[in-house]
Amino acid sequence: MDEGESSNGLIDRGLYKAILLKDRLQAGVVDQPRLSDKVVDSGHFWHKVAGIRLVARVPGGLPVDPEADASDWRCRPDGGHGIYSPGGDCVHWVLFIMLKIKKILAPAKVNLCLHVLGRRGDGYHDLAMLMQRVALYDRLTIELSHGDRVTVVCPGLDLAAGEQNIVEKSARLFLQHVGTKQGVRITIIKKIPAAAGLGGGSSDAAAVLEVLDDMLGTGLPRAELMALGRRLGADVPFFLYKKTAWATGIGERFQAWPGLPPIWLVLVNPRVAVSTAWAFQNLGLTHHRSIAKLPRFPQGTSALVRLLHNDLEVVTCQHYPVITTIKERLIASGAEGTLMSGSGPTVFGVFADRGRAEWAAEEISRDTEWWVDVVSPL
Repeated sequence: MDEGESSNGLIDRGLYKAILLKDRLQAGVVDQPRLSDKVVDSGHFWHKVAGIRLVARVPGGLPVDPEADASDWRCRPDGGHGIYSPGGDCVHWVLFIMLKIKKILAPAKVNLCLHVLGRRGDGYHDLAMLMQRVALYDRLTIELSHGDRVTVVCPGLDLAAGEQNIVEKSARLFLQHVGTKQGVRITIIKKIPAAAGLGGGSSDAAAVLEVLDDMLGTGLPRAELMALGRRLGADVPFFLYKKTAWATGIGERFQAWPGLPPIWLVLVNPRVAVSTAWAFQNLGLTHHRSIAKLPRFPQGTSALVRLLHNDLEVVTCQHYPVITTIKERLIASGAEGTLMSGSGPTVFGVFADRGRAEWAAEEISRDTEWWVDVVSPL
């Protein structure tokens, strides 16, 4: 007799037992690569159990609630596939295994060009941007837990709490949207510098939406996830789009772009934080400009360099002259072009050769306290 099962074969709801074919699985000891396909119709009832999701269906398609009186649900005496309902009907179970823990990499981005076209009535700005993900990642561990508390921890970094934390806000927004009460614990190992113009927080928030949708089996369409992302921040939908993109509007409308010629980027951050809101507030737009045109695909590094443009660069450089120093240092180290990404202060240098990029990164790191890394486009 299994632990937690009484001598008459009753299912002990308190120990969260479930039946999958002839096997009894205890919550928390489940190790599966992903969820089964979602099955929902009027004849199904969803039953959430610590780390396990069940669907019960009785003959005739009537919904059944196994929590109504758990002590009346009995295992089949012949060891078959199912259990008996209180009314004596054999109930067929489909087991949906929810991963209790999942890890994901959230990439950074750079803006290859960023045109600010004008200020909107809602306080946002109309933009036209060429956005590219790069191989620099935050590492997130997302764990489902009992209760309904959402916690976010980031070793080595003090995070804002509640609505000021975009990752926590992302989890709460998703759970509210799908109507689920679920405890979630998120641990972030930060590799992307914070407030650096690389989209680290937005990428983390997008990863949370995507992972919770998978873990909870809600199966939301990509467009619906992106709409949720827009409520969190202008860059979040891009990380759900998952392609190099020409982005317009506030950054939520995308046209796929072929990608980049073979290049390497040296990222340099002077270890200062720049507020995106501050950068836009100090831009000093005097009129609304017409939309920039979708750039042609560059055939080589030189053509790509000619595309580089950022309207926010002049604002941030005026307040943080070290950005200009970084750009000069990258050019002196062999970069074919440089640009500040987003609202800064991170600057990237474009290199056609990996070896040259790595040499430049080492040379710059040798006599500065700046954060430096070499990445490739995704």
